[in-house]
Amino acid sequence: MATDRSQNTKHEVLAKRRRSHVRAGTVYRWQLLQETVALSGCHRQAAIGARRAGPPPPRAPGLILGRPRTDHPETLLPIVKPIWWAA
Repeated sequence: MATDRSQNTKHEVLAKRRRSHVRAGTVYRWQLLQETVALSGCHRQAAIGARRAGPPPPRAPGLILGRPRTDHPETLLPIVKPIWWAA
């Protein structure tokens, strides 16, 4: 779609077009496709794919990878600092 629109706006517009597409006849579907291409600025096949696809699935919360932090810097600092200065 146009670059000045947010992702949520794009999804809302495509959802509205999807609902109109389901109820439309053959000729009106072609007109809806042409309008979607004009509005979005994407290719015709991309507009067809977006029209067929449902709304995007909800995103999972970000995964925290790696080992959990069990040591705290304030307890280790007095031990590590003299070693670091000696090195």
